[in-house]
Amino acid sequence: MKLDKKIKELIAVGASITAHCQSCLEYHSMKALEFGSDTEEIAEAVEVGKRIQFVSEQAKSASGSQPAKARPFGCCS
Repeated sequence: MKLDKKIKELIAVGASITAHCQSCLEYHSMKALEFGSDTEEIAEAVEVGKRIQFVSEQAKSASGSQPAKARPFGCCS
């Protein structure tokens, strides 16, 4: 399965949040819109990025900067 450009840009939107990169977020949000995303999809990608960031920060503080035991996809739901 190959990811289309829209999905790749939505992934980049979420990654921009976790990287704390405002210019990346702006760029990838615009590209996602160009490839057919709507604002609701972009907002959802932002929320996923925020959840990943939160869980990562919690895992680091709880374990002295060691990653928590892997929780495949369950960490964000």
